[in-house]
Amino acid sequence: MIPVQFLTGLDVNSPSWDLFIFLFFIVATFVYGFTLGRSRIMVLLISTYMALALVETAPFLQGSQSVTVGSSPFFIVQITAFIATMLLIFFFLSNSALRKAFAAQEVQGKAWQIIAFSILHAGLLVAIVLSFVPEARQAGLLPFTSNLFATNTALFIWAVLPIVVMMFVNDPEEE
Repeated sequence: MIPVQFLTGLDVNSPSWDLFIFLFFIVATFVYGFTLGRSRIMVLLISTYMALALVETAPFLQGSQSVTVGSSPFFIVQITAFIATMLLIFFFLSNSALRKAFAAQEVQGKAWQIIAFSILHAGLLVAIVLSFVPEARQAGLLPFTSNLFATNTALFIWAVLPIVVMMFVNDPEEE
């Protein structure tokens, strides 16, 4: 029922943030799957967790939601800092021992692993970005989008799911 309500709530003539969020989710899933491979997606996931921890604990990024920096609301600064930190950590870790631990002789990984990690990272990324957006601005989202990405419970689930899936990934040499 909920997906039907979501589809009826979308207006293609005047696109909403919901449409943008789901287009990003779909495009990111396919881009990750086709370009990165399992080991890099796993490093990107770990970079995402590290960036979230850094941005959430950085004292200079803890401001009131009503604060503006220049003409931008403060949450835009937080989102930008999070994405920049995530990408910076990813590039530093890309050729590190961590990636080599995930990539047994550059095996791409099974299709289900690539798809699962791509979906989970895209969902986690959307949930984290929406966690920085003030609740007043999240009120404009459709209930389906809000429940799927913009609640604390959704963020927790998106953060836990990749860890659960990592438990089911086997090293190709063990098989």
